[in-house]
Amino acid sequence: MLPLLLLACARSTAPVAAVDPTVGPINLWRVQRGDAVSHLFGTCHLPIPVIELLPPPHDGVLDQARVVLNELDVRDLSQADPLRTLSILHSETSVRDQLGEAAWEDYIRSARGVPAPMLDHLQPWFGSDSSTAPEHPPVDVAAQARLVAGGASLVSLETLEQQLQLLEHLVQGDTPSTAMTDSRELANTCCFEPDPAGCSAAVDGMPEPERRLLFDERNRSWMPTLLPELEAGGAVVAVGAGHMVGEAGLVRLLEMQGFTVEQLSGIRSSRPTVVEAPPEPPDPRRVEAWTTGIDVALQTACALPPFACLVAEVPDCPARLARDYQACVVQRVDRLRRRPTGAEDPAIAELLQCSVSGLMLDFIVTGPHSEACADAHAKLVGRASGILE
Repeated sequence: MLPLLLLACARSTAPVAAVDPTVGPINLWRVQRGDAVSHLFGTCHLPIPVIELLPPPHDGVLDQARVVLNELDVRDLSQADPLRTLSILHSETSVRDQLGEAAWEDYIRSARGVPAPMLDHLQPWFGSDSSTAPEHPPVDVAAQARLVAGGASLVSLETLEQQLQLLEHLVQGDTPSTAMTDSRELANTCCFEPDPAGCSAAVDGMPEPERRLLFDERNRSWMPTLLPELEAGGAVVAVGAGHMVGEAGLVRLLEMQGFTVEQLSGIRSSRPTVVEAPPEPPDPRRVEAWTTGIDVALQTACALPPFACLVAEVPDCPARLARDYQACVVQRVDRLRRRPTGAEDPAIAELLQCSVSGLMLDFIVTGPHSEACADAHAKLVGRASGILE
């Protein structure tokens, strides 16, 4: 549906379970006017093989396309301004305080791809896409790569700036966490239930302002680009499956332009379930062993010259780092030994580095507090893309 939202700064969704195949409508529509034949392919951002959504022989359209039209060339995501993106994703309030301790511990232990102190100050839906590395690349990314490898030229329907603006709009809404969660749930529904009882009902059930913003207005804005390519034939429009349905969906808009649009059928996968089980609660004895006696190290860290810019406006740096250090231990405790070997244990150094990541994020987003910190801020912004990879 939205490459930037679903990649959400290039995080990966959890692996999914094997599913039983069924025969029914698939996420592929044949579009024809005269002798010109093209296809619409409804994608999503789940890490599954392309053939689960586009079973043989239908997947052959990816190898024969003249041109592919995507919402965004996923390769452009690497060009996103990390400062702008992190500013959009930054949360002014503590996610830990919003969730409560029990839910917070489950959250950070499930989202191990991002340090816990950063998760405390990123939008609360961000971490749900940062679990383990998937077995397969996301199907939308894999489909684009296959189309291009087959010789198709690539046309982007939107710019990176337009996608950033849309992400910013959703994040700044009254309920950004709900909006993002609902958007991803709808994308998954449309991916695996491309029929009136599934995708169409889900899109129709969206709040009207949100549906208009995410689907209706964008679908109409794409038509001037889509029409000449579809009239020429050999085009594959590979966009989020939710864009196909409804009165303002691409299927209906193309029918109104005189195209014959037919949804194809085949052996398709049912909706999968997530493989990963909820994380086990952390061992409190092990957490205590790695947090006891760390106060001196935290006070020393706050006094080090390199951290002067990070803590310039933190009223109680040791207390902040102690809270964040404990979160790092809870997040990583399963990978730690039963107890540290001593004050010089390398694992403690890694935990201390983790504990300052929240301060670093705040400093990147809020900017330098004085001219003396401008160089330090510039260096951190230059490294910020690593947070998003």
